[in-house]
Amino acid sequence: MQSNNSLRQSASTLGKAEDQQSTGEVKYTRRMIWPLCIIVGQGLLLSLAWGFFAGVRARGRIPLPATAALLAQNNPLSKTYIVTFLATSLSAVSSYLFSQAVRHTILVYLTRSLSVSTLGFGILISRRTLILERQAILWVLTGGVFFLATLGQTASWTALLTPNTVVSLTPLEGKEIDLRSDAFSESTSQFYALWNGTAAENLQNYLESSSISPFLGASGIASASYAAGYYSVVNFNGQDYLASTGGIAPTYLIDANLASTTKGLSTSNTKPLPPAGTLFNTSMIQQGLTADVSCQYQQLNENTNPPVMRDAYTVNIQEGNVDVPYSVTSVSTVCPNGQVITSSLLSGTNETLVSLICATTNVAGSPTYTVIIDGQGVYAGPNGASVQCTMTPQIQDYVVSYSGRFIDSIPVSEPLDPRIAPAPAGVADIAAYCLSRVFQYGQNGMRNVVGDSMSAIFTGQNYEGRSLSETTLWEDYIRGVVEFVGTAVKWDLTWVNGPLGGNPPSTMTHTISGHAFTTSLGWEYNKAASPAFLIPSTFVAVASILIALFAQFRNRGIPEQHADFDPNDPLMLMAAASAGGLRETFPGLTQSVIKEGGLTKVSLGQIDDRHGFVEVV
Repeated sequence: MQSNNSLRQSASTLGKAEDQQSTGEVKYTRRMIWPLCIIVGQGLLLSLAWGFFAGVRARGRIPLPATAALLAQNNPLSKTYIVTFLATSLSAVSSYLFSQAVRHTILVYLTRSLSVSTLGFGILISRRTLILERQAILWVLTGGVFFLATLGQTASWTALLTPNTVVSLTPLEGKEIDLRSDAFSESTSQFYALWNGTAAENLQNYLESSSISPFLGASGIASASYAAGYYSVVNFNGQDYLASTGGIAPTYLIDANLASTTKGLSTSNTKPLPPAGTLFNTSMIQQGLTADVSCQYQQLNENTNPPVMRDAYTVNIQEGNVDVPYSVTSVSTVCPNGQVITSSLLSGTNETLVSLICATTNVAGSPTYTVIIDGQGVYAGPNGASVQCTMTPQIQDYVVSYSGRFIDSIPVSEPLDPRIAPAPAGVADIAAYCLSRVFQYGQNGMRNVVGDSMSAIFTGQNYEGRSLSETTLWEDYIRGVVEFVGTAVKWDLTWVNGPLGGNPPSTMTHTISGHAFTTSLGWEYNKAASPAFLIPSTFVAVASILIALFAQFRNRGIPEQHADFDPNDPLMLMAAASAGGLRETFPGLTQSVIKEGGLTKVSLGQIDDRHGFVEVV
């Protein structure tokens, strides 16, 4: 009963106009309303898609505001739901407009004549359904193209609108102490004023203070440990350096808007910083201090070159009411310039480790040093050999990464480029001086910090099957000490209580550069992939517009009594077929009958007082 009522309503829709035969007048719908709606709707969708794409392409990347980025990162499922819902909605609107464009085109052709099979194929296309008819390959291909295009719209919008991880690079520029400046040449009075001038915190006092001296040996141990395969960190003035300081002093990033009000050396952005994202770090190219070191075991005595003279005697030191015997070990050498270098240590066990350092000059006139590490007792080398090293302090440029907890310095040239100019004599001598002192700082009558630590590294790496030689580890130890000296010198010269009051002159500084990396969520232009994402949605929109325009130019309007006819509605199709003159077109449901009947051409018309499909002969 319900079906009969629906059929009657559909038939009524087809014949709702006045009896035009009696009046002889046919009224048509306005021409511009339906195509204008389709064109404007799809045009807005195209503008949204390509406008968004153009904005991302023009800017390269568009990060989300910080709050939105953090919210999206912390709620990934919500982000996916919102983007997918929005993409599905836009896709649904586009598909609806496409369906309406095809529907109105079918109506236009039904005002003239259209084969039943073409009508059926058109209905399938408007419904975005695959056409499976081997005898109509062209329709199969056409239907397949539109099916895939409309199916891909949701994926197209999702790919376009989903915020992904983007990395924004902001150029940075700053100032730091330049160890190559004339202030660090021994030929200038400025160097001696810095080294041992009247300032309470001159470089010598600072480096020999109890707040700095322990870090010298610790930095060497950390460097050797890292080379041996152990995780090691140097913590100095609140900063953590991975393995070694690299001779660099950390720079501090200050927003360019505040840089003019900040004293001292700092780094600021040369372009506006993006909104703070989910991760922020910086990378700078900075100047550091390191050393080119080469060590080997040598049997040294008073007759070798260099000569090494050893002397030991016992002294009694009263501890309470008891005289305790201690051994005094004295080791000396004669430098090429005739200077005698002597190191004496007091030990309760006659197990000592001393260093002797002589300055020499290589063929290029650069400061080079001979370092002799002489051990006694458990610290002696194979067969009593000493470690003899050649050390050339060098100023090296590093890529310094300020990411996470640690400051990581990677030399721009690794291994060290031998063409790099050695450090000025002043800086080199400071490094050599501190290296000679570090063995004394860590040694007393009952303990030898350097010797015990290095012995533990030797033993540990051999136990774990590593193959670094002891001389190689001594090279890393020396290098670690020298690199820390560079960091400490730079720190003191920029410290507010240092000899320069925290305000070094411009002649002692140079410009450094780098980038700030802001990792956030947003949209980033991809030259290869980004345009491809827009193909499905663009194809459907353009096709809808072209279909609407084509249909518009093919007719002068649709008769009003047929304007509400929807070929996608099966009830309306049944009403049109039963009310019209197609009763004998399909006498059965066999394939042959349907195929033959599909060749029949029909149009929307009137038979007697009923409106429906009329066969066109």
